[in-house]
Amino acid sequence: MGGHRSRRAPGLGGLTAVLGAVLAAGALAGCSQSRMTVAEALPAGTYASPWVRDGPVWSGPPAEVWDQLGAEAETWRELEPQRVWLAVYRHDTRPDNTLTVRVWAFATAEQACQAYLTARPAAPQDLHAGDAACWTADGILVHWGRMVFDIFGSGPSRAASPEQAVYLWAVIEKQMPAGLPRAPR
Repeated sequence: MGGHRSRRAPGLGGLTAVLGAVLAAGALAGCSQSRMTVAEALPAGTYASPWVRDGPVWSGPPAEVWDQLGAEAETWRELEPQRVWLAVYRHDTRPDNTLTVRVWAFATAEQACQAYLTARPAAPQDLHAGDAACWTADGILVHWGRMVFDIFGSGPSRAASPEQAVYLWAVIEKQMPAGLPRAPR
């Protein structure tokens, strides 16, 4: 029996190992989706075409952006957000037109709702998005979970219109994992 090899068919142990590996890979893929951050949920590259993100998403404590907000700084400072994410998108054929995305995270959903109610225009025109949303003069404001999204346009033509802010919001909403608005990171 010197040169004879056993030709046993793989038993349940082999099959179990293969199924375990496949299931683990699927669980890890789902895990990576659930661990996605707000910065990762803001579309990169040409995913939101014709809007292309201009550089990485900036994220940090709100105190680091107060100087850049101008007249809006005092309103947002009083609302006491815990964190902010900032991203700028440029139109692919009209780069002077931009959409800016500010995502403000609050300690609770109630604080985020209060921030939304305070920051929205005096006579808001409602929009169906997130937990509550409205049009602004240059974009949209959306309350979703513990976050408030302020998406607005600027530029010489109507390429960065409020309607385009809604388009970008739809892409962001599609990318956002289900639990992230309630537990932003």
